[in-house]
Amino acid sequence: AKGVGERRVYERCEQSATARLREIFFRRFQAPGESPPDGLVTDRMGGGQARVVHAYGVLVLLLGLILFFGFFGPGLAGFFYHLFHGSYREDTKANSEHFTECDIQAYIPISRKEGLAYPLIAADVSGFDNKYLPFTVAKDEDYYTQSLF
Repeated sequence: AKGVGERRVYERCEQSATARLREIFFRRFQAPGESPPDGLVTDRMGGGQARVVHAYGVLVLLLGLILFFGFFGPGLAGFFYHLFHGSYREDTKANSEHFTECDIQAYIPISRKEGLAYPLIAADVSGFDNKYLPFTVAKDEDYYTQSLF
């Protein structure tokens, strides 16, 4: 008898979802006297009952697919469409002002403190010309005194 071992009776239990789907779609009906394939149909079922179980499995699978694609389909279609097709809308309009024509030669950060005659320079004074500073001192060496570097 099928499934009889030494001391117990067993039936194979296939838990794989892909095996179940494969069986639902590609299962062949058994010939008279042939043992049925494993899965939805067992050997205790007759031919008519096996066909009804197979038809029910196909119906449940198709309805599940319809529900899945009905719920997730529009989102997936939109995702794949927008993955390859984009759109761009300007937030503002460009004007005719060109910022490259500004007469900014350098920016040197300074810090003005109460009680100091000249502001502190937050840059290395040896890296630029003193004419870019907003103040002048008597000697060039005095700029190094005001530098924080």
